[in-house]
Formats: sequence, structure tokens, C-alpha cells
Amino acid sequence: MVVHGIPGRTKLENGDILSVDVGVTLDGFVADSAWTFPVGAISADAQRLLDTCKAALAAGIDKARIGNTVGDISEAVQSVTEAAGFSVIRSLVGHGVGTLDARRPPGAELRLRLQRPGAQGGHDDRDRSR
Repeated sequence: MVVHGIPGRTKLENGDILSVDVGVTLDGFVADSAWTFPVGAISADAQRLLDTCKAALAAGIDKARIGNTVGDISEAVQSVTEAAGFSVIRSLVGHGVGTLDARRPPGAELRLRLQRPGAQGGHDDRDRSR
């Protein structure tokens, strides 16, 4: 299971990895947070996966700067992930957070520009092909 497992009778065992994903909608705002935990002693490969995910997250956060696009963040995450020999799951495109009316459809995140709070717009129509 990669994400959003279905609750059942399966019990956690030593060596499993548990991901907890919690979302909240309150007064028109959406927040989401996910944390992953090892259950007991995990394999070296499982630990390498967790370490790579942490490094990829840090690389993405480093690119979350005014003037960068969400595509810049995604590229940083993907680069770290693939350099470690893992891959991203392209069918999981993510979702918006913040205000309900600011959520964008899949694909739009590639050109969404990060701006200071209160700035107008947020969508960059310039071609940023590489």
C-alpha cells in the first residue's frame, strides 16, 4: 500500500512502516499533514527509503521560495528520490491546501508561482520549458 490504506483487521508487525495522513477542513481552509513511522526494527532498505523521503522533503522545502513554481519544488523532490534509486509515483499528483477556492486541478501546479501572502494572481502563463 502506497497511500490511503483501507482500515481492516491487519495488525502492525515488527519491520512494518506506518504512514499517518491527517487532513482538516475548517472555516474554508484546508490543511494536510502526513508522518511516517517505523514499527520496531526495520530493514536497511526500509530505512534507506525513509531517509531518502526525508532528504527529498528537505530539498522540496528548500525550493519553496517566493518566485519559484511548485514545479521547482517537485523537480527537487524527484531528483533526490531518483538519485537514490527510487521513483516517484506519477499517478499521485497531490492536492491543494489553503483556502477551498484556491485549489487547482491536477497539472496546474506545474506553473503555479509562489507569492507573498496577499499578492494578486499566482498563475504564471509564461512558458518555462527546459
